[in-house]
Amino acid sequence: MIECEMNINKLLLQTIFIQSAAAMLNEQDIDMMCKDITIYQKVQKENELIAKTISSNKICALPFMICSYRKRMAQKSGESRGIANKDIAKYIVSFLIERSKSEFYRVDPKNADYTASEEYSLRYMFDALKYDLAKHINADEFGKAEYAPYAGIEYFDICYIAQHFDEVKEQLKYFVKEINLKENQITSIDLRMLVGLDNLISLNLSKNQITSLDPGLFSGLSNLKSIVMHNNQIASLDPGLFSGLGVLESIYLHENQITSLDPGLFSGLGVLESIYLYENQIASLDPGVFSGLSNLKSIIMHNNQITSLEPGVFFGSDSLKTIDLGANQITSLKKRAFAGLINLTSLNLSNNQITSVEPEMFAELINLKTLDLSSNQITSLDPGLFSGLGVLENIYLHNNQIASLDPGAFAGLSSLTELVLIYNQITSLEPGIFEGLSSLPELNLSGNQITEIKPGAFEGLNSLTTLDLSGNQITEIKPGAFEGLSRLETLDLLLNQTTSIDQGTFEGLNSLTTLDLQGNKITSFEKDCLKD
Repeated sequence: MIECEMNINKLLLQTIFIQSAAAMLNEQDIDMMCKDITIYQKVQKENELIAKTISSNKICALPFMICSYRKRMAQKSGESRGIANKDIAKYIVSFLIERSKSEFYRVDPKNADYTASEEYSLRYMFDALKYDLAKHINADEFGKAEYAPYAGIEYFDICYIAQHFDEVKEQLKYFVKEINLKENQITSIDLRMLVGLDNLISLNLSKNQITSLDPGLFSGLSNLKSIVMHNNQIASLDPGLFSGLGVLESIYLHENQITSLDPGLFSGLGVLESIYLYENQIASLDPGVFSGLSNLKSIIMHNNQITSLEPGVFFGSDSLKTIDLGANQITSLKKRAFAGLINLTSLNLSNNQITSVEPEMFAELINLKTLDLSSNQITSLDPGLFSGLGVLENIYLHNNQIASLDPGAFAGLSSLTELVLIYNQITSLEPGIFEGLSSLPELNLSGNQITEIKPGAFEGLNSLTTLDLSGNQITEIKPGAFEGLSRLETLDLLLNQTTSIDQGTFEGLNSLTTLDLQGNKITSFEKDCLKD
């Protein structure tokens, strides 16, 4: 009997699974595969063999007939044999969904014929669908089914919605934890749609055509942790919209048409961690709008129309680590706009219209590591601007209108590892302007209007290995200009106006391996000018 089983199964594997053209397992195939396996102890071994051969196919549909295994097999061989085959069926479905490379994407129960007594067998099918890969669910049939044991489904991912979603929801509401309705053509959400989904933790309605959200829409969803509604046409958020969502962790409302955030909108969201509101039309942030969000880690609001930041705007959000306000229309930063944000590590204010920054503006941001002020209209950096930022690692100041750098501008930034000042209007480098930047390995000053480098300009840059001065207007490099750069390996002077290189110009550059003087107007080199 055992030898017969093995021969039959080998034949099946050769004729059904190995053929790459196999696109579907029909009922007869699965029945043949299962009917001759009679020894319960051999189930796992046989299943492993089946698994290896199934994985290379592209099964795109599976008939909904597993529910009838128990009845059919029990009639043929007794209850114990039915159980063995039930386990095999469960394993096949689980493998197809969870481990194989097959393209199993459709479950169609329209031909299902099962009774209440067979319900538990069908549950094994849905247990394998815990993370439901069915992209096209025939909701008509699900809605009409007399018995619909959906207890195993936790993730409901639908790209096509048939007209009986309400009936589907009634069957799912006690079990479903995640609903994905993205990329449909939903224009509005009825208040009744989400009623009763008490166990829902994630709701995705992104990439639809929703224009408004009724107050109370999320009422009763006390376990909801994630709201994903980006890429819609939502224009406003009513106060109280998020009322009762005490465990909500993330809100994704980017790429909508939201114009304002009312005070109290986020009230009661004590565990909220992330707010994504970028690419909207928000014009202002009122003080206290984020009040009470003691667990908030990220505010991402780039590409809006915000014009200013008032004192206390982030009051009560002491846990913030990331603020992204890039690509707005901010012209000024008021004192104490960032007061109390002692845990902030990243602040993006790039692509705004900021003309000046007051001294000690960032003084309370003692854990800040990245500050992006690029692509603004800043004309100067006052001494003390970066006071208190002892752990700051990256400063981006490119694409501004900075004309000069005063000595002490970067004082106290001993942890700085990246300073980008390209494409400004700096005309000269004075002695001591980079003093204190002992950890800086690279300095990029390309694309400015530098005409001269005074001796001692790079004093204090003890770790500097790369210096880029390309694309300036340097006409003369005086001896001692690079004094103190004993670790410098790469010096880029490409595309300047230098006419001659005097002896001692590169004196002290003991580690220099690359020197680029291409595109200058050099007519003469002094003897031994490249020697130490």
